[in-house]
Amino acid sequence: MARLETLSIFSLTPAIVKQLSNRKILTVIDFIAESTENLLKITGMAYKSILEIRKEIVAAHGGKLENTLELLKREEEIISTGIPSFDDLLNGGLHPGEIYEFCGASSTGKTSMCLSISTDLALNSDFVIHYVDTKRDFSSSRVQMILDEKKISNEEIARVMNQIKLSRIHKLPELFSILHSLAPGKDDRVKLIIIDSLASLVHVAPDNYESLYSMNHLTSVCKYLAKECSLSVITINSITQWRDDLSNLENSGVIKPMLGRYWRGIPGTRIYFEEMYNERRKLTLWKSNVHPIGKSIDVKIINSGII
Repeated sequence: MARLETLSIFSLTPAIVKQLSNRKILTVIDFIAESTENLLKITGMAYKSILEIRKEIVAAHGGKLENTLELLKREEEIISTGIPSFDDLLNGGLHPGEIYEFCGASSTGKTSMCLSISTDLALNSDFVIHYVDTKRDFSSSRVQMILDEKKISNEEIARVMNQIKLSRIHKLPELFSILHSLAPGKDDRVKLIIIDSLASLVHVAPDNYESLYSMNHLTSVCKYLAKECSLSVITINSITQWRDDLSNLENSGVIKPMLGRYWRGIPGTRIYFEEMYNERRKLTLWKSNVHPIGKSIDVKIINSGII
């Protein structure tokens, strides 16, 4: 069961979490089971704040009744990435309602994977992909190269390009504006949102409540788009790495995705990208609700995409 320190609830600050931890209230179950009166004494929070936290916990972790026919319909809408081994790793492909994260160091193939998936999806369907580029990494020439290698006509290339809706942004409010515009879910052809990347927009600090509020807002919007609009959301993230023992230069240290604990528990599936050799990349499942953690595949970046 989820621990309190992993929750993306703005009013549940690190100081409050520590106070609760000192009283052995560590998980969402502990919090829900504790009486409101005791929580008021322990935290010093307002009665309304306690109720709001309970409401958010129940909404996020209390489960939701799903219509069986709707679940079957969603299973039929799984999106193939165009890479058989990657589809197998993802239990068939990209699932509607799921938030994915591709994380890794620079030049490990995260953007190349997004371009390959976008191109294949647009080429083989009438679906629309919203590609949010925060670092000017999107390359239309790379998309055209993939299509040229597949011997696609100029008319088809134009169609594919039109189905990939590119937005280049520099600030977090611009991202919120785009995501909010998609929230009504009026266009049934929209199936995939790619945010490349979040790390360049969001800078989370434990004592910066504005950044924590922004992260909480981002989490809510992404979850709404994934679950309520039946979309797949892919986010790109960087990693942070440090050595526990600086005297041991052979120790590769601890590797973690950036954006901190407020984001760490949000993606349902996290894939770690590693550079190997000769344009080969190793993709390892860091987090999943389906497959055992640690399962990995090798892929190769070529002119026609990724195989």
